[in-house]
Amino acid sequence: MIDKIALPSTAERIVAALSWGGFASFIPSVFESPWEKPTPPMAGFPISICYTGLPRDRRPDDGETYLVSTYWFDPASYHEDDELRAMTYRARAACNYRVVLGYAKKEHCWEGRKLRGTEAIIAASGPELVRFAIQLTLPSLDPGEPAEPMLTRRETASAGIWIFKPDHPRARTLQ
Repeated sequence: MIDKIALPSTAERIVAALSWGGFASFIPSVFESPWEKPTPPMAGFPISICYTGLPRDRRPDDGETYLVSTYWFDPASYHEDDELRAMTYRARAACNYRVVLGYAKKEHCWEGRKLRGTEAIIAASGPELVRFAIQLTLPSLDPGEPAEPMLTRRETASAGIWIFKPDHPRARTLQ
């Protein structure tokens, strides 16, 4: 008889990665561009930007618990000129955190910052949206940042999850 190999759930993989110094990035779904030209405003922009982290008071026996801080697009903030398309993303809960994204048209490059008040606590840039989003969301939650427990891809309007688990002796048992 062959023993079944128990594959870890996504939540288990996220918690393991975060516990061992890795990260989990929700890959954003984007506003679709219809076939008509010109391209409508916000097409290609993420619907949301998400950050993951472990609860600050987490104990080793807490299991599959992780937190997600989700920032949703603010259509009133959308701005476009000859050089840049930009939009701000805000948390559902009133707070002093926000994410600002821009797409430089001539350079074909995404730029983003996560702000706490006026202070940029994370900055990233890159030509390809998925890699840029991973780079922007790679750092964990900031102390005081609003977060909700274990949201799904649907609840975060995400197309997938990128999980990086550093090489760790205990990590191999979860593969």
